[in-house]
Amino acid sequence: MVKQSERLVSLDAFRGATIAGMILVNNPGTWSAIYPQLEHAECNGWTFTDWIFPFFLWIVGVALTISFSSRLERGFTRKQMLIQVFRRFLIIFGIGLFLAGFPSFNLATIRILGVLQRIAICYLVSSIIVLYGRGLRTQILWLVGLLLSYWLIMKLVPIPEIGTGVMERGKNLSAYVDRIFLSGHMWWQTKTWDPEGIVSTLPAVATTLFGVLTGHFFGGKTIKRRKDFLDVRRRQHSSSHRRNPRHVAPHQQKHLDNVIQHFYGGLGARLFCDVLLAHRHEGI
Repeated sequence: MVKQSERLVSLDAFRGATIAGMILVNNPGTWSAIYPQLEHAECNGWTFTDWIFPFFLWIVGVALTISFSSRLERGFTRKQMLIQVFRRFLIIFGIGLFLAGFPSFNLATIRILGVLQRIAICYLVSSIIVLYGRGLRTQILWLVGLLLSYWLIMKLVPIPEIGTGVMERGKNLSAYVDRIFLSGHMWWQTKTWDPEGIVSTLPAVATTLFGVLTGHFFGGKTIKRRKDFLDVRRRQHSSSHRRNPRHVAPHQQKHLDNVIQHFYGGLGARLFCDVLLAHRHEGI
């Protein structure tokens, strides 16, 4: 059985590797001649750079599940834990706003949503689902519901003067909603839509919930349960990019579609398993 300390060391190692990856892609040496894998995919598809942020969300899900389980065993109430969660949400979101506004702090143009703000939102929503979802089944239903809702919204809700089911970058429903509610407060490089926008936060929460499910399985008390988890996640990672009907749901990195969240969830779990196995030098 994996001991608590071992499991946390493995998660810390995976988090450290993700941070190292973040430093690498943010400092590629020269911006005039970048190795292709150190740039984000234009729209469809993915690169190494596109792994980094979803991995952070996945790690948040794993960590909060293990942390909540430990706190409940120590006698914390769900209300006490929710207060702590909300306080942490405000701190992370606030830091994100501070960095977005620094140094001019022009409230007329400050980017409201961003990387840290999305992490804060995903952490808050996932925490509430874990604390009050009352069971693994309910959490799975939330995950599936978020992905299904996002797909239905993107494919079926008509966009004025554009039409229905348009997935093109800057012309889809996610971009349309951003222009309505975040006009003047979006990422300066895009201006007409935000990579961390409103609608695309739905599948981002789902990525965090993939991490939550991982936390549940690795918190199991039997070796068989972890072996079953390894098998399921490897199959998930494989099926997400081998059997995807591209005309139904392309791998749209910029708006974090369902397929790519499925892919990132499986990939994160698979790489974490590799870190865990390397740390223990034996099978699970």
